[in-house]
Amino acid sequence: MKSKKIIDAIGHIGDDLIESANKPRLKKKTARKKWLIPSVAAALVLIIGATLFFSPDKTPIDVSAKAGVLAQAQYPEQIKYPDEENYGAAAEDAWYKQLVEKRQKYGNSVDISSFLNSSIPEFLSNSGEENLVYSPLNVYMALAMLTEVTDGQSRQQILDLLGYDDIKALREQANYVWNACYNDDGTYTSLLASSMWLRNDLSYKEKTLKSLAENYFASSFSGEMGTPEYNKAIQDWLNEQTGNLLEGQIGEIKTYSDTVMMLATTLYFSAKWSEWFREEDNTQDIFKAKSGELTCEFMNQTLNDSFYVGDNFSAAKISFNNHQGEMWFMLPDEDVDVSKLASDKDALKFISTNGKDGAEEIHDSKINISVPKFDVSSQIRLRDGLKNLGVTDIFEFETSDFSPLTDDTDVIVSDALHGARVKIDEEGCIAAAYTVFTLTGGGISLGKEFDFVLNRPFMFVITSPNGLPLFTGIVNIPT
Repeated sequence: MKSKKIIDAIGHIGDDLIESANKPRLKKKTARKKWLIPSVAAALVLIIGATLFFSPDKTPIDVSAKAGVLAQAQYPEQIKYPDEENYGAAAEDAWYKQLVEKRQKYGNSVDISSFLNSSIPEFLSNSGEENLVYSPLNVYMALAMLTEVTDGQSRQQILDLLGYDDIKALREQANYVWNACYNDDGTYTSLLASSMWLRNDLSYKEKTLKSLAENYFASSFSGEMGTPEYNKAIQDWLNEQTGNLLEGQIGEIKTYSDTVMMLATTLYFSAKWSEWFREEDNTQDIFKAKSGELTCEFMNQTLNDSFYVGDNFSAAKISFNNHQGEMWFMLPDEDVDVSKLASDKDALKFISTNGKDGAEEIHDSKINISVPKFDVSSQIRLRDGLKNLGVTDIFEFETSDFSPLTDDTDVIVSDALHGARVKIDEEGCIAAAYTVFTLTGGGISLGKEFDFVLNRPFMFVITSPNGLPLFTGIVNIPT
């Protein structure tokens, strides 16, 4: 997709800025281009006014009222599956032709088994008695974007984890993955979104931001880090892209005055079963949790499909409507802990090949499946896990290399957060995930420098949240 189609909206641009942008500028001697947040406006096509984004339920949201919109990603247009009002042979043929063309173009599986085989054990093997939900695709896309703003060993460590020799190969594959997984045609919903939230007093390199916009459909925003308004804009965007399924977690995500950039990816999924469970077939039964037995509502259905038997598990799948994917259920053998299944070689092979390897397939089986209705979510801090997987340099000032992003300050990843939720009922499945990398700067001069050494008697004051002095005192002897 051409960049002019990706970058099509800008907000918060004053007339004085537009006038100054049109004046001749002296050429800098440096060969590397940068985007200074205010001046980027002059480089793009201007559409003055409010910029509307849409949540998964199609509710329009005015983001530009909360943050400066530098570039808004424009997603591929898709022919909608005909509804009752416009149903007809021609409409259905057009939709089906589009479906066939997409499957021909993106039908081949992309091999991300290297990342799956390393990351799933790292983030799911230590569940204990808690629910854990992890979206490998969502984290994969976030890490792929992170390679664009890193260089040297910082970039190479991420490339090694993702299983690529160079960034060009990763860029092509990540773009392929994005297009293969994205769907918004009315049959099922699989929405991938990404964004960059930039600090408005630093300059950023144009080439890097353009690559993120073109290859990852990343919208970009600017604002004052650490302010309630900017934090609210980030939280609203994340909630909008995840269908408000993770509001509690997202409400805790904040920027601070030293935050340089927040990089975010989201994934929203919603699909109906090809054959719905009938509510009248639901039963109350016992679920044997590690902490004890629980009475749960189970959904029941008979499937005519393949059944899979591995060395340590068995598996079955339920298809979504119009054969748009499946949901797999993997049951460990009675003597196998489910957390061990997350690192089992055959189970990982089964996952990475979508059931084609790692277990024996028994065709034409009659499967009486009974599955509890569930709504599970979790939040994972990725920092320690990524370090265990070999991505270490980006977390330390001494080793990090974010030179493709900015020359104004040293940068590290100060936080890496992943949240996900999956819910199933009689009709289908709904799920959402987000991954947020917070990039923090160091070495920025904010004014005069002072040495403040309390090496003689001093006074202190402790105040309440509204500023009232709760305690005051004088320290003569600090013992």
